[in-house]
Amino acid sequence: MANKDGQTGHTDSAPASTEHVETNEQAEEESTNEPMSNEPMSPNMASPNPNNQKVLNSTNSIKPQSSSSRYDFRRHIRTEKPLLNRPQVLEVNINHKTRVDKKKKCRPNEKEKIDDICPICKTRVEWHVDALQCEECEVWIHKACLCMSDEEYEDHKTSEDDEWYCDCCQLNRSNNLTWGTMVGEGCIRSELTGIYDEIITWCRNLFMVPRGKSGEKFIKELTRLLYLFVNKTAWESLSLQLVHIFIPIMLQKPSSKSKARDNAKYLVDRLEKWKDGDLNSLMDEARVIQEKLKRRKKSEDPSKMKGFSRLMMVGKVCQAMKLINNEDSVVGVHTLNRKIKSLLQEKHPKAETPPADILLPITAPQAQSVIFAEISAELVEKAALHVKGSGGPTHLDADGWKHILCSKAYGKLPFQLCGAIAEFAKRLCVEDVNPESLNEFVACRLVPLNKGDDKRGNPGVRPVGVGEVLRRIVGKVVIGVIKDDIQEAAGPLQSCAGLESGIEASIRAVKRTWEDPKTEAVLLVDADNAFNRLNRKAAIHNIRQLCPPFHQYLKNTYQKSAKLIVNDTYSCEIIYSDEGATQGDVAAMAEYAIGIRPLINILASVTKLGEL
Repeated sequence: MANKDGQTGHTDSAPASTEHVETNEQAEEESTNEPMSNEPMSPNMASPNPNNQKVLNSTNSIKPQSSSSRYDFRRHIRTEKPLLNRPQVLEVNINHKTRVDKKKKCRPNEKEKIDDICPICKTRVEWHVDALQCEECEVWIHKACLCMSDEEYEDHKTSEDDEWYCDCCQLNRSNNLTWGTMVGEGCIRSELTGIYDEIITWCRNLFMVPRGKSGEKFIKELTRLLYLFVNKTAWESLSLQLVHIFIPIMLQKPSSKSKARDNAKYLVDRLEKWKDGDLNSLMDEARVIQEKLKRRKKSEDPSKMKGFSRLMMVGKVCQAMKLINNEDSVVGVHTLNRKIKSLLQEKHPKAETPPADILLPITAPQAQSVIFAEISAELVEKAALHVKGSGGPTHLDADGWKHILCSKAYGKLPFQLCGAIAEFAKRLCVEDVNPESLNEFVACRLVPLNKGDDKRGNPGVRPVGVGEVLRRIVGKVVIGVIKDDIQEAAGPLQSCAGLESGIEASIRAVKRTWEDPKTEAVLLVDADNAFNRLNRKAAIHNIRQLCPPFHQYLKNTYQKSAKLIVNDTYSCEIIYSDEGATQGDVAAMAEYAIGIRPLINILASVTKLGEL
């Protein structure tokens, strides 16, 4: 956007060569239509100086430049202005967070001031001062700070289809992250984050991946998205975010009565739009489906109540109770309100700095990466066959993942996807991973179960987490490879870490002690909310000493707070898990078992000394 003097129109700057302009426009069109891939999408990335910058002597006096260039006042670099970077008059639609064309050629009252600060001179940009606004970041910069000539500024001011970008945004646009009309990692991440935040509020409405070419294309694209992370491409930080919005958008069931053939038709069309980066069209379609689904759910509640009353009036009690028991909304689940949200937040305390005296000294050598060499596609397929339960925030449940990973209807494609998941699991076990890239992978759906009112009449809440099935599959694979190390680290007194017949042995030991004539009493100690109050930093630190092979995986998946999403169809709230082990994670119980091992050792030593 360019303006600041009274007129808000723009014109194109005069090109040096007509043939050169056509060549650049053709190149830009080809680059924007190019789908995502593992290879860089812009050859400009290979050059450290994509705009043919010429370094000037900083002692030379600064003079206004010609209309085809501008001066970088901060770096004393004169940069040739790209012919296609023409400022366009835009305004921000705050309600929808989208930009729309501004047709009116008028400006606010001259007495008004804007709050933007010029990043070069650090002073306020006022309406009576000539300035340009970046099309991407919408920051205003003084014309004088840009050392822009009057001719060039007039061209921008009178043009209607000009675009102009500051140096930082121009650098982002020159990288290889281009998808549809989205250019630059920041732009794509912002779009994907907004889509994911909307998806987690949706009702479950997914169809099984259809057989045939449409299903094969779906699995191929899902495999490709995972390899963007595995191969450490430029899309690495966005890969898992893409995976977790790709599945629910592609598999939205068009209607409650749609057949497999209808689903396949919609899936093919959606895959083409995904390839073109047309996320707006995909989301518009999904919003219509979800709106219809929510309206139907609201209308079902009164109808079921009427049916229940009618059956009771005619004495059909059993049928009436079946109608209630078969409701989608479980009676034992709290409705989300302010009181329930407050109780859930109390169950998930903020992170605390661990005291130094509970941290074990690190003397154990770091685990060798060869330990995880046995993670393979076969192990992933086996883990997928044994996983059970509902889905996480994106709602694809265990049966849906089994169908994708274990079905023979798609030839070798499921096995290739299992191989991609295996390589992904290896990375989490052997090297540090940027926590920002795992936000959607570690997010969980939180269900507030009703465990009855207490003595004071306050509602009792038992939070149950449901993690993404992909995380549960990866966790099963990792735990299966280092199971012996975990059992040895947890010790014989810890029965929740996979110790064979551990629970039965504990019960028999307590029974034998209770029946012993010398026993006067048995003390039962129940820690309050222990699973969520375990100091996470201390546990991960101590696991580095007690179980080195397990440390790197936990460090990657627990180094940042996880989102716990409470969605009851009509409202959605997010609570953050900062402490303890995250419910819904297969590795959570093993982390808890080893994390409290130092406490168990202290209690065992005190008991042996006869001090209890």
